[in-house]
Amino acid sequence: MAYTNERNLTNCPDCSSFPATQVSGLRVQLHNAGNYPEVQEEGLNIRPGSLTEIRFETKEWVMKEPPHGRCSTRVPPSVLFNGDAFTYSYQACKKKLLHEEIMKKCGCLDSTIPLPDSMRNTGLDFCGRIPPSQFSLESEYIQRHNHSTPHDDNDDQRKRPSFHFDADFNDFLRRLTCNTAVFKVSGHATAHQCFTPCTYYTYQTTISTTNWPTRAYHYEIVNDFKNLRDRIDNLHRRGKISRNSSYLDPVFQRLQRIYGPLSEADSPAEAERMLRGIDYIERNFIEILINRG
Repeated sequence: MAYTNERNLTNCPDCSSFPATQVSGLRVQLHNAGNYPEVQEEGLNIRPGSLTEIRFETKEWVMKEPPHGRCSTRVPPSVLFNGDAFTYSYQACKKKLLHEEIMKKCGCLDSTIPLPDSMRNTGLDFCGRIPPSQFSLESEYIQRHNHSTPHDDNDDQRKRPSFHFDADFNDFLRRLTCNTAVFKVSGHATAHQCFTPCTYYTYQTTISTTNWPTRAYHYEIVNDFKNLRDRIDNLHRRGKISRNSSYLDPVFQRLQRIYGPLSEADSPAEAERMLRGIDYIERNFIEILINRG
């Protein structure tokens, strides 16, 4: 699972801290527990303010060995990425070899694919990282008249980009070009080195989604909570229970901060009018139901 909102809250070793997405919500993927998650390639987008049901069916695939197929019973049980062992898969093998090829030919790492354990302490930079302090804006004087000087009041002063270190920038272009070239032939480079396990599983999913929670439900949440506190305090005054509702105060204060004056609404209609200006729930609440078909 990965967050796709304006703040990147995802904790993964090869995730960028830069908010490189313009969507909001979650991106989730159903996969074998031991497999390396390919959220970017195989994930599903879940929008905020929704209830999404994901129903899946498990399919078992049994492949044939050569000469009738390309599976192998001699594949390793696991692949190591970022210090963790993941179940071997064809895609994991392909990404491991691809990253090793990029490091060998380009002398850099690729931030878009997993980092094999063998490359964790190389000290190499990422291929796409622009060197720091690479650009600046320098003043350029454009003379209007033949006899004007650089300090003439009639001059136009403009800004243009300037490279501080041409060697660093050229090295950046070399790494980026090399990285792209290796990607273009990645299928040929690994076709005879990676094999599909003879037995593996896939998940066929169907998705349905609806708005959640409704405006009326917001109103009921606040009122039901107020009624719950009143019942607890009433039972406490009658000696039926040992403590009052004070332990619920933090929850109630949180609801008050979210809904503001909604708790004072006289009717659901008035509450709905107030709720039109409140989008906290829509931006932050997501419910996901996962059912096996």
